[in-house]
Formats: sequence, structure tokens, C-alpha cells
Amino acid sequence: MQANNKQSYFLELYQPHHQKLLRYCESILKDSTDAEDLVSETVLIAYQDLHKLKKVEAFNYYLFGIARNLIRRKYRRKKFWGAFDKEQADQLPATQNPELDMDVRLLYDALDKLPEAQKEALILFELSGYSIKEVAAIQNSGLSAVKARLARGRKQLAKLLTSKVLTYD
Repeated sequence: MQANNKQSYFLELYQPHHQKLLRYCESILKDSTDAEDLVSETVLIAYQDLHKLKKVEAFNYYLFGIARNLIRRKYRRKKFWGAFDKEQADQLPATQNPELDMDVRLLYDALDKLPEAQKEALILFELSGYSIKEVAAIQNSGLSAVKARLARGRKQLAKLLTSKVLTYD
């Protein structure tokens, strides 16, 4: 396949999945710059290894599998090493709705306390909008396992958020 044809073919496959992939990465990493970097790295690997894709219908799962592996690799490398720079943090612009920011922060803090499989299932299903069947394919597991992860994750998340709300009131 010629380079131009490969690029066109890849872009045709990739374009419908871009927003969901970006949203997934932002939800996991909680930083838009890191998420964009991860998406770029995912796209590069997916493009380079496109010949490994056996079924075109599985492109979505292929793409998310690469992103999952990259995220896991980053976490293994010391939970996003780096020192906190107070001066740089103070220079970040304030948001328009601090109450919403607090709610989002509480949600992400609670999500971080869930087991990894539950957290990922909730993010894929609730935030990224994938069906249970698609989540099962991305997580490489059965439908009943995903349903159980979602149910347990929601229950645990509700407990965590209820206790956080009571603590902050």
C-alpha cells in the first residue's frame, strides 16, 4: 500500500473515534495536555502497526487497546513522575465555575479510589459513551464481567461521593 493511500485509509478509520479516544484519555489522565500527547502517541503506534489489524471492524478496540497499554506503562513508571511546581500552578487561569470544578474534582478523586477495571469500565461507559458490548471488547472481557464492574463501581462511587459530601458540608 502506498503511503498516501495508507494515510487516507488510516484517517478514514480513525476520524470517527477521535473524540471518544480523547475524552477517555482526559478522563483517565485528568490533564488535557497529557491526554493530547497520549492520543498522539496512540495514533502514531496505531498507524505504524496498522498491518497488525486483522479486522477493520475491530479498529476501535485496537485503538483503545493501544491507549490502555500506554496508560498502564505510564503508571508503572512511577505514577507520572514529576515535582509539583507551586509557582506554575499559581499561574494557571481560574475557571468560570468553581463549584462545578469542585464537583468534578470530587468525582475524579472518588474514581481514583476504585479498582482499575471498575474505573475504566465506568469511564468508557458513562463518560465516553460506549455500549456494554463495546466496553467488553475494549477490556477484553465478557458482558457479565463488565455489567458487574459497572454495578459495583457505581455502588462504590455512590458510597465514596456520599461520604465526601457529608465530610465537606
